[in-house]
Amino acid sequence: MRSEFPQTVDGFALRCVRSFSAPFALLVGLPLILCACSSAVDEGSPGVSAAGGAAAGDGGLPAAGSGAMEDPASAGTSNMGSAGTASSGGATGGASSGSSGASAGGTTAMGGTTAMGGATATGGTTATGGMGGAVEAGGAVGMGGSVGVTSCSSLTDGWTQYKPTISLQCEGGAAFCTYGKVDGIESFKITKNPANVRQRLENRVHNDYLTGENQFEGDVRVISGDGTCVHQVFKFLMLVAYPQNGGELHQHSGTFLADHVFNKWVHVNTIHDVNTGKVDIYFDCVKKTTMNQSAPSVASGWYNKFGVYNLGGSEAQSEWKNVKFYRK
Repeated sequence: MRSEFPQTVDGFALRCVRSFSAPFALLVGLPLILCACSSAVDEGSPGVSAAGGAAAGDGGLPAAGSGAMEDPASAGTSNMGSAGTASSGGATGGASSGSSGASAGGTTAMGGTTAMGGATATGGTTATGGMGGAVEAGGAVGMGGSVGVTSCSSLTDGWTQYKPTISLQCEGGAAFCTYGKVDGIESFKITKNPANVRQRLENRVHNDYLTGENQFEGDVRVISGDGTCVHQVFKFLMLVAYPQNGGELHQHSGTFLADHVFNKWVHVNTIHDVNTGKVDIYFDCVKKTTMNQSAPSVASGWYNKFGVYNLGGSEAQSEWKNVKFYRK
């Protein structure tokens, strides 16, 4: 069943959409995602990015690796309390909020755990795709988009899949955040707050790491955005969307990665090797760039985020599906 429901925290109402009940989700092993809303946290100015990017710290996205990209979950946040932990096959579900709320100027982050599954092998046969990429049988690589590319076995073979806890972060006013999940597709949308505060609606993945290799995989469809980040290896890799040329994706406000991507599915893999200090970015199984890592901003290490952060126009929206996490 698809329904809209309000989630109220400290007087704010965050609009969410759910396509199944919490008990059903627990029964079939789907992760529960909790919603939270927040007021602004001092992360630096969100700015308004000009088409093609803007100078860091001067009306555009903050510079990669700078302190301006502080995560609200690590900057004076107060948790809503632990989510109710479901027993195996339990029908309780849902989250019980803690009594502590966010003070003015603070952020309320979602606490809690999601149901954890075991390692899942990626099945399906693959055929060799164009431009050296592996494409799932029946699929084809399009210009800037994809049709049927939902996995890259050449990139994930030999890795162990895992299912970390995920929490949803809304910043800049709950009335301006809309989250939904229907048929496995998560939608993240923010509309412009006239107060000109920093805004985000992102999934914060609790997969913090300091060693080894970590891989993020998923399919993204950018609907709108201008200087809008849709994926992070926090806090140095940022996939940022701009509206020109049918929609472009850049690494931060610099390195061009692809164009004509708006309203098309793009398969994304980002692979971070801590030992070499490098991160590779792949679109539709084709490497787009390699970049150097920056030191982690928190003691627990680096972690992933996806959704929408920052907007230069009236709204920003991205959709994600088939998101998976791997490690070595």
